[in-house]
Amino acid sequence: MTAPTSRAEGESASVPNHRPCLTFLLALLTAAGACASAVAAEDEEAELLAVLKQETDIATKTRMNSDFVPGIVTILDGDRLRALGARTVWDAMAYVPGVQPMLDGSGTPAVAVRGIPFPFNSGSIQILLNSVPIARASAGLNASVLFVPLAQVERIEFIRGPGSVLYGDFAFQGLINIVTRKQGAEIDGAVDSHGGRDAQMLLAGERAGWSGSLNLAAKSSDDAILPEFASADENRFSGMANLKYGDFSVQMQAVDRHVGDASAQHGPPPRRGETNWSTDARYSTSWSDALGVDVHAQYLYNNIDGALNSFKGTEINSGVDLHWNGWARQNWLAGIEYSDGSIDRASALLPPPPGSTQPPASLVIHDRHRDVLSLFVQDQIELTPALSTTLGARYDDNSEIGSRVTPRAALVWQPAEHHVLKAQYSEGYRAPTFFELYGRGTRADLDFEVNRTAEFNYVYERPQLTARATLFHTRISNMVFIDPSIRAFGNVADAKADGAEFELTQQLGASLRIDANLSYVDARDNRDLPRLAQQPIFEVPHWMGNLGVLWNAARDLTIGVHWNHVGARLGARPQSGKYDLVDLALTRRGFIARNLDLELAVNNAFDKRVIELQPGPFGDAINPYHDRVAWARLNFHWR
Repeated sequence: MTAPTSRAEGESASVPNHRPCLTFLLALLTAAGACASAVAAEDEEAELLAVLKQETDIATKTRMNSDFVPGIVTILDGDRLRALGARTVWDAMAYVPGVQPMLDGSGTPAVAVRGIPFPFNSGSIQILLNSVPIARASAGLNASVLFVPLAQVERIEFIRGPGSVLYGDFAFQGLINIVTRKQGAEIDGAVDSHGGRDAQMLLAGERAGWSGSLNLAAKSSDDAILPEFASADENRFSGMANLKYGDFSVQMQAVDRHVGDASAQHGPPPRRGETNWSTDARYSTSWSDALGVDVHAQYLYNNIDGALNSFKGTEINSGVDLHWNGWARQNWLAGIEYSDGSIDRASALLPPPPGSTQPPASLVIHDRHRDVLSLFVQDQIELTPALSTTLGARYDDNSEIGSRVTPRAALVWQPAEHHVLKAQYSEGYRAPTFFELYGRGTRADLDFEVNRTAEFNYVYERPQLTARATLFHTRISNMVFIDPSIRAFGNVADAKADGAEFELTQQLGASLRIDANLSYVDARDNRDLPRLAQQPIFEVPHWMGNLGVLWNAARDLTIGVHWNHVGARLGARPQSGKYDLVDLALTRRGFIARNLDLELAVNNAFDKRVIELQPGPFGDAINPYHDRVAWARLNFHWR
């Protein structure tokens, strides 16, 4: 980790030349458009139907078309992401409007959502793996679950904005659900230019009423993706096993990452050991045509050991959901949840403030405990055939923090066949992490952070075209940050963000698909100047954009190009922090043999330098990354 820097300086005017990237993309679009008419009409119809069938239950826990759910939900298809050159879930985050992927000093993934970065919990979002948490949010540490390879992933669902009414604590800035593949039979292997070696296996089947799947992936590298001043070996593993009989199912999941043999030119080496595993059971059935019940329980184990911090603990989560649609034009959801979390041991090395001669402070926590009881209710009401509303609220009683009520209200209106208008007010919250709460050795008097967000969304959809526009207004209060007067954490800061997000999906015939988005945000906070006036947030840009182009050059050949633009960031001085990354990919199905597929890709094809800014309680750490990675993958599938 580099030395922290202040956010009080101005922005450099240095801007790199991106004309080659733009010229390349325009040339590809022109060539692809000329070939679009060469594919059969029946293939075109199948592709258009696939575009329209994006359904999700992440926003309401009831299955709905993603354009009609309250709130703003992005659904990303795993196969399509791989065809564009993405390898992991973290790579895919660049495709979500308003979301900026980031790496910290140990190469651990995180995101910044809608202009407000957080140094913990992967950007203060809730991460679900097959609808259950796999990372320990209350630990306050970034987790490596975003490095799950897309070879294991069926789709990714992302809620932009608060999701706390249904998903509780830490669904604060957003929520991501990684849905892994549970059908088929295949094995594959991959190599990359950073010494990476990948292997993946999927087996699934059914017999005598039983069904199950096993999905395993592993990666080893002797040249991990790290800041320019550091080097290390890296090993990753992710596995999911599912077994289902009738209404009962059991799921076991694990995500591990270990960075060893690490060295750095300055600062601590990026050493890291991380083990996360979960076992959950679920019973879901219908007691009548109008009443359904879902009972679930989970045991979660997390052990993270890094150069500056460590955490080891367990958590038990359980709950019951009831679904009721016995009243005309209403769909009720009510639930009760209970979590019991503990820390066996946790430690942190807290750096002194900039300019201080004091040595770093060592914090060690033993045998801490937190339990949370939650109740929530939601009603989806069809006011007219074209107008519906969703009302919801959640009550939480946290043994260490206290209690609060979290509301949500949304309207969805379809004034005409191809037009949908949505409006929503929702709140999110997060409890202080264990490190914030016990940063002075004894429990501090801290309250919940609260995110209040209003969103307005317009959707225009036709068989070959979908366009979306979103306006959002976010206010965060009671932010937990260092209070210089006591040199400890307090609810001393606040933040705000106002912005717009635009999305476009265009299908040109059956051979060419274009996905584009553009986002703007004006974000401000006073985390560096608690209780004083807000200033621009220097870690994030005003403008971000993406362009993905998929060209089916032949029936078994797909060419993909992805361009990711991140605008200037004041915190990256003396450089502007602006960058454009281009990924190139080729997928050949039926390579040599009918059941063998080949994927070739180059990420960051023009080898652009990326400055990652890691916010912290005593200033930002600047981590320069500079990596072009070429990779090849062979997949053999027999079912």
